[in-house]
Amino acid sequence: SAVYLLVGCMPLEVHYHLGMLSLLGRILRSNNGPLVNLTLRQCSTSDLKSNSWFIRCMKLLHRYHLPDISSLIENNHTKQQWKSICKKAVISHWMELLLQSPVFESSLKFVNKDLLVAGRCHPCWSFAKPSMKDVKRSITKTRLLTGTYILQCTKSRFNQFAIDPTCPLCQLEPETTYHFLIQCPALHSARSTPLTAIKDVILESTDTDTWCSIITDETLAIQLILDGSRLPCVKLSHHSHNEVEYWARVLCHNVHCR
Repeated sequence: SAVYLLVGCMPLEVHYHLGMLSLLGRILRSNNGPLVNLTLRQCSTSDLKSNSWFIRCMKLLHRYHLPDISSLIENNHTKQQWKSICKKAVISHWMELLLQSPVFESSLKFVNKDLLVAGRCHPCWSFAKPSMKDVKRSITKTRLLTGTYILQCTKSRFNQFAIDPTCPLCQLEPETTYHFLIQCPALHSARSTPLTAIKDVILESTDTDTWCSIITDETLAIQLILDGSRLPCVKLSHHSHNEVEYWARVLCHNVHCR
C-alpha cells in the first residue's frame, strides 16, 4: 500500500470506509425519523461483536476519532462539511499508518516522505513527460526507488539456491544499487551523458568539492539519482529538481537497457 502513495493513491480500504461514513451521514441528515431511530437503537442495543452495518460504522467513528452518532445528530453537519471532516480524518490516519510502516525503513528508505501526499504524484511521476518513452524510464527508476528492481545482490540474498552476487557485466564486485548506477565500468557509456548533465545541474547550486563528496558516497549518490529532493547537502530549486529527475530517469533506463 505504501508504494501506491508514489502516484497519490490510497488503499482501497480508505475509499470503502469513506463510502460507509458518507452513507451514515446521509442517513442521519435525512428527515426519515424511523430510519434515524433504527440507527440509534442498533447502536445502543447491538453487541459490539455484531456484524451489523451500524456497529461497523460506530467502530469506524471510534477508529478515526470522529464524533459519535448522538453528537452527529445534534450537530447536523451539511453534506460537504461531513465529507470534508471524514476525508481529513481518514486520510490523516492512513498517511500516518503508512509512513510508519517498516517498509519505509527498508525498500522505501530513499523516498522523501514529505512529498508523499494523497491525491498528488511524487516527482518520480509528476515530472515525467507525457510520452511512452519517458513513462518507461519512470517505471525503471521507480522500481529502483522502491527496491523492486532485481540485481544480483538481491537474487543472492533472497534465493534459496547459492547465487553469485558478482556483477554479470564486469565480474569485478557485487552488483549493488550503487555499483549498478555509478561504478560498473561496463555501463560507463550508458551513464556518462546523463551523469554529466546531473553534475552540471548540481554545480549550479554548489561547488565541485560537494559534488565529489556526493558521488563518492554510496548513500548520497543513490539518493541523488533516485530522489534528489531528499539530498541533505544541496537545496535544489523546482527547475533544477525537474532537470535532475529527467536525467536520473535517463540514466536508470540506460543502464537497465544495457
